Amino acid sequence: TKSRKKIWAACGAGALAFALVGGGALTTLSTAIQGNEFRAAVPTEEQPAGALLRLDGDPLSYTFDSSTYNDQVQTVWTLSNVGQTDAPFDGQLEVVGEVSEALAQALHLEYGVVDDDGTVRAWRSAGTLAESRSFAETLSLGEATIAGGTEVPVAVRVLLPDPTGLQDEGEVGELLEVVADFTVSYLDPLDRAGA
Repeated sequence: TKSRKKIWAACGAGALAFALVGGGALTTLSTAIQGNEFRAAVPTEEQPAGALLRLDGDPLSYTFDSSTYNDQVQTVWTLSNVGQTDAPFDGQLEVVGEVSEALAQALHLEYGVVDDDGTVRAWRSAGTLAESRSFAETLSLGEATIAGGTEVPVAVRVLLPDPTGLQDEGEVGELLEVVADFTVSYLDPLDRAGA
């Protein structure tokens, strides 16, 4: 009898959703005061004060093959600060929804060290999708900061180095989907005390 391939679809390593989170701890509060008036003046500077981060790039979409060692997919996203103020930031790839422990452990995550010309010159391990490290931690960036009006490349690679453990699960021929979000968090750089 013919043996069938077992393949895993990885979204995020498939359809990655990009989420940007500003500020620190958030608390939902509500109140109402009558008669407020707010006015906005057109700023004279080219960019408003503060930081605004945006993440651009194509989502990863890939189907891993259980008959291949070191099967992989990679891409480079662009994180830009369209504001004029520097902002500390970090990013994390996190699995959304339920994924089998074996699959999450089998898929490894790496971030790339990128040269000024955009070439990835080395890859650094960020663990597995089951237990991953952040972008800044993986690349030893300390408190990573993105300057106003600049861009930072985010090179990411997801690979299946050894599929044999998954082959032992007995799910031959099935597609197992993984959905993950790459979330960039950054701090509000403005001192708003007394504002």
